[in-house]
Amino acid sequence: RPGQERAGRMAAASEMGVAIDALRGGIWSRFSAEDSHPGWQARAQQLFFKANGLMWWTDTLRLSNAQAMSHRIALNATRSMTELDGSLQRLFKLFDISSDEWDLMRGRAVSTVEGNEFFSPKGAERLTDVEIAYLLKKEGLSATVRRVAERREEIKTKFRDIFAARADYAIVTPGPRTRTIMHGGKFGAESGTLASELFRSVFQFKGFPMAI
Repeated sequence: RPGQERAGRMAAASEMGVAIDALRGGIWSRFSAEDSHPGWQARAQQLFFKANGLMWWTDTLRLSNAQAMSHRIALNATRSMTELDGSLQRLFKLFDISSDEWDLMRGRAVSTVEGNEFFSPKGAERLTDVEIAYLLKKEGLSATVRRVAERREEIKTKFRDIFAARADYAIVTPGPRTRTIMHGGKFGAESGTLASELFRSVFQFKGFPMAI
């Protein structure tokens, strides 16, 4: 059913840490100067992008890209870090994921949905305190309650970052450097000043061509 299918997509996006536009309150925020409009204006903008299909299109591309990566990682969950192909090893190295972290997650983070296997960063929540403590001990750190909790969250965040980055490949999105230019920060304009507001006005809705 369409409603159930959409709910499943939302749940999957949440688990992978992929912020889709329907959850963020409107696609316009990606390309504008982040000028929030109050009340009915904000609702009208959101309705416009829903009606023309652009919000659905970008959400579908982002989530499909993230799900494809999730499925690929799940298919390799039986392999150790050294057995992975070069591209996955480079990907994990890029996000600072160690072989020990991968070994812990690959046995806990794979689930089957409608006959397909997917890897979810939420699997970090199923890691036991003993497993995290052993990892900390190998790293030369004492396993305090706080440190165990922080290390678990760190592992989950690393894998979520992979899916967030993969989702952004599907849609051209201005990065922090581009946004700094759009807001005038690169040229010394401070937020809230007249200069900053002028930069925002000039570059409003120009994030797409600048990101390209």
